[in-house]
Amino acid sequence: MKSFYGLLSQYFYRIYRTFIERVQYRSYKRRLKNTYRWGLGVEVPFFFSSKFVIENSSITITGTQQTYDNSWPIRYSIIKTSKLGISIKYFDSIDLYGDHTNGEFQHTFKSIPNGTGYQMEVFNYFKYHSTGRIRIISKPKKEIESS
Repeated sequence: MKSFYGLLSQYFYRIYRTFIERVQYRSYKRRLKNTYRWGLGVEVPFFFSSKFVIENSSITITGTQQTYDNSWPIRYSIIKTSKLGISIKYFDSIDLYGDHTNGEFQHTFKSIPNGTGYQMEVFNYFKYHSTGRIRIISKPKKEIESS
């Protein structure tokens, strides 16, 4: 009988571990949902994020960046492209200079019309290699009203 309970406990332990691993993986995916890694250079100076929604006329980005020369800027812009992708409409931009690897930068874009189909454009002015990571944070209405 001891071996039967031993096998049974191993079976339930495997089911438990599989369940825990799936829950942890889903949590990990949720955290990375609006996180993007980008790398820019002379040949590829632009990065475009996937499309996102803006509510409450504001959106916040946090992230890190590393540039070849600290005097070179990286431009982060909120854009919206036409349906065919031919024209780009810019809503707000910010230029950040130098490396931000030790601490994350944070910036809130305000006064942007609510809607869907917005993208983040990262541009390095055709300079040498630059890398970074950004996270797009959209605050829901309840969170803004309470603060």
